[in-house]
Amino acid sequence: MGPDPHQRARFLVGEARIAGIALQDALWLQSHVAECTECALYAEELEGVVRGLKAFAFDLDPAMTERIQDALAAPVRKHWLARSWALAAAVFLIVAAVPLYKGVRDARREKDDALLMERVENRVWRAVPVAMEPLIQSQSEESK
Repeated sequence: MGPDPHQRARFLVGEARIAGIALQDALWLQSHVAECTECALYAEELEGVVRGLKAFAFDLDPAMTERIQDALAAPVRKHWLARSWALAAAVFLIVAAVPLYKGVRDARREKDDALLMERVENRVWRAVPVAMEPLIQSQSEESK
């Protein structure tokens, strides 16, 4: 099922007023508006709004226009200063977080290593036959 032709017509009416549309779209829009009273009414209303906006014009004081243009052209120092402080804070947080992260990571690794060694020792002791225990005990006493 294709797009709604009325929705397409409304879109093209607006686009024709703003940026222009392709010839094929203009021909389709013209034929659709000729057949569809709802879309023709929409096109007329939009044209009235555009005419009203064009008629809504007023004169400005030239000095005010100049002040606005100067304000827009002036370099914005406050934003640069705020950005530099934000950048410095971000760098500080990163520099402070790296050693903290490494410490946590090292502690976690040590804990994991200790757990692994404990599991290995438990399995080794279970695997050694009961008859070998006196030999192992005597060797461990000699090494002390």
